[in-house]
Amino acid sequence: MQDITKEVFLNIKIWEADKLHSDKLWGSISISTKDAALATLDKYGNVSSWFTDERVIYDG
Repeated sequence: MQDITKEVFLNIKIWEADKLHSDKLWGSISISTKDAALATLDKYGNVSSWFTDERVIYDG
């Protein structure tokens, strides 16, 4: 809950792993935990709701 109310970000990086060649970065995204959880805050700054189902936030 504290991560949602503060400015905490998730940094997600997608890599292609290869045994023969060096790994390649396919893409990345930086998103706040509030946006990732689709959280809403009430007028006092408390978390009133958030999304609890699985969803895609990056489909690079």
